[in-house]
Amino acid sequence: MKKLSLLFSVLFMMVLAGNVFAYDKGRSASDSRGGFQDDRRDNKHRDEAPSSRKHQGGIVTQADQVANARDDAACRLEGRIIKKLGKERYLFQDASGTVTVKIDKDDFHGRTVKPSNIVRLRGEVDHSSKRGNEVDVDYVEVVK
Repeated sequence: MKKLSLLFSVLFMMVLAGNVFAYDKGRSASDSRGGFQDDRRDNKHRDEAPSSRKHQGGIVTQADQVANARDDAACRLEGRIIKKLGKERYLFQDASGTVTVKIDKDDFHGRTVKPSNIVRLRGEVDHSSKRGNEVDVDYVEVVK
């Protein structure tokens, strides 16, 4: 009976270990922490931005709408993060223009984002009398 119990314990640990190793498969040590990676050698996508949807039901959907939006207005933006401005501040661009976005390192969820990537950002407008309106991002999704 002890041998059978030991066998099941060993099999369970092997399955568990297999899942842990499968989670990290395909990720290199350099991108395991994720975040924005400015690839200055790849400039071909910098001026191209996907078109954004029109303003819908109080949700800000374009970068140029952020400046006039109310504080805490919901945002759903699609475009590119083109530049890192500071510790957690980035310059986001879509077809309508650019806006500063604040993204915590944890909100990248271990993914690396380059200026050539199209991303979907969810968050809310954050009004600052010093800096103007920015977007405080809660979720980053890499579209392509």
